[in-house]
Amino acid sequence: MSKRTFIKFKIFILSFIQIYVLFSSMGVFSLDIKSMDNHLRNRILTMDSFLENTSYVEGELLVKFKNNTQKKHLVGVEVGETFEFVPGLERIHLPKGLSVPEGIIRYQNNPNVLYVEPNFEISINKRKPNDLEFEDLWGLENTGQLGGIVGSDIDALLAWEIETGSKEVIIAVIDSGVDYHHPDLKDNLWQDEFGNYGRNFIEPSYDFPHYTLYDPFDDEGHGTAVAGIIAGVGNNNIGITGVLWDGQIMSLKILSGAGTGSISNLVKAIDFANTNGADVINLSLGASVTMIPQTLIDSIKNSNAVIVASAGNDRLNNDDFSHYPSNINSPNLIAVAATNMSDQLTDFSNYGFNTVHVAAPGQEILTTTSMRNMVCFLEHRHLRPLFQAFQVF
Repeated sequence: MSKRTFIKFKIFILSFIQIYVLFSSMGVFSLDIKSMDNHLRNRILTMDSFLENTSYVEGELLVKFKNNTQKKHLVGVEVGETFEFVPGLERIHLPKGLSVPEGIIRYQNNPNVLYVEPNFEISINKRKPNDLEFEDLWGLENTGQLGGIVGSDIDALLAWEIETGSKEVIIAVIDSGVDYHHPDLKDNLWQDEFGNYGRNFIEPSYDFPHYTLYDPFDDEGHGTAVAGIIAGVGNNNIGITGVLWDGQIMSLKILSGAGTGSISNLVKAIDFANTNGADVINLSLGASVTMIPQTLIDSIKNSNAVIVASAGNDRLNNDDFSHYPSNINSPNLIAVAATNMSDQLTDFSNYGFNTVHVAAPGQEILTTTSMRNMVCFLEHRHLRPLFQAFQVF
């Protein structure tokens, strides 16, 4: 090789190295992560970890340049759009094979870049709990997941953007008691100053000799199911959520293990709820009779709480057949019928143009269960508290 040729070759090599260094410093060359130096590789891995739990548009970045006249992009990048009122900002499309974390690090190496960030995804503000069985709670959010009609629910996610519940709200569940050991209920239970979860108003008998006043444990299952629908602990990564993530369920037991009770015990339970500050009283019980007991009418009308009562499960028109307590005409009482996941009245629910005020999801509702599995589906039961708990908001 002649001296002249050697000098030309040397100049070419030096020029190539200079150009490579220049473009590499500006991030023009996208190298495989395995061939990078450890410092750069660690920065990209750190950025990848940082973005792991965020949602962004794959293959895109938002880059803001310091100087509008000195924009230099990585090789293969396409400019998607610019923004009139943010001079120097561009939405870019990264070349195939270049990840968002790597693209960010490479643009950060460019001294003319003010900032670079992912094109983050946004959505309607819907607050969804992390409870494992939430996807089956169609009454709270119906996406058609169980074959129903999308949107046939109580719009709980929208309500939760405003409020998810409060420990200051006391809901008296007058029923068969509550399983106060249940992991999805125990943190949302009311207690008196001595640690009692409520009261058992059923006197001990031959069939139920173990009943005591201060032990409202559920030996039938219905009260526990109702409590879960109202205020199963929300966002605790287990089981279900109630309409209220937080609240205080006051367990007032008037129904025995056989599912029966008396008017006198119902009145005593309402009195106890009133005395101890219940904001809402849930009555998922009742009967169709020829005459509504006057004692119950007086008790409900004298209560300061909002009282929500099941319209009944006999497929009767309550305008023609007297169902108590739901038919009691009192400004603080709301009678609730049951709908299915297609937003239709269930084939068992009572109804009545003049006597039933609203309808709410009440068929195939996943909820808590007592002394058996953690959750179960309930169907032909007096379950109408979805609307009631929603009203607390």
